[in-house]
Amino acid sequence: MNLNRPLVAFAAVIAGAALLSGCVAHIDPDAPLVPVTETTAPAAPELEVGQAIDADTADALEPPFYGYPLPDGTYIVINRNEPLPEVVQNDLDAQVTAYADAITPQSYIDSGETQIKAILGSAAVNTGKRIVMIARIEGIRTASGSEAVQTWYWAWGAGNINGDAGFDTVGAAVTAAEGWVAQQDKPEQFAIIVPQQ
Repeated sequence: MNLNRPLVAFAAVIAGAALLSGCVAHIDPDAPLVPVTETTAPAAPELEVGQAIDADTADALEPPFYGYPLPDGTYIVINRNEPLPEVVQNDLDAQVTAYADAITPQSYIDSGETQIKAILGSAAVNTGKRIVMIARIEGIRTASGSEAVQTWYWAWGAGNINGDAGFDTVGAAVTAAEGWVAQQDKPEQFAIIVPQQ
């Protein structure tokens, strides 16, 4: 019987344990604690309604804030719970003014509703608001073809257009639209766009 092998094995175990003990970190209980600092993302800049911003900033906005695109490529900050900034109101009014100036009795019959839906839909997407548009009815379809008729109306909704018609002046249509908006849930989220005469 060879008694040297167990002794050699035991010696190897002791040596391995000694080597491993050198890898263990020794903590000094009296050493001061080092505070752990958390890195936080920088705070987003505070934006004001009506402020001009770039496209990237506009894309990062979340409701109730929206970035309204102007023709020059800048964006204007909008809060859908507040009135539209003047520059945005003027731009939307200009769009319905261009529509009103170009419409004819026949073109109103042919594509008037499509154009109105396009204006309402674009304005709603870019502002986050429910848009009411004041416009003119220029013609009606009759048994003989079409007839020129001019009357003012207000409309809203990009899908099914709703509203009221038969007003003699743009002012009367605006007053009626304002009265309707005031009765809706969250009327501050509506905006009325009006052609300039």
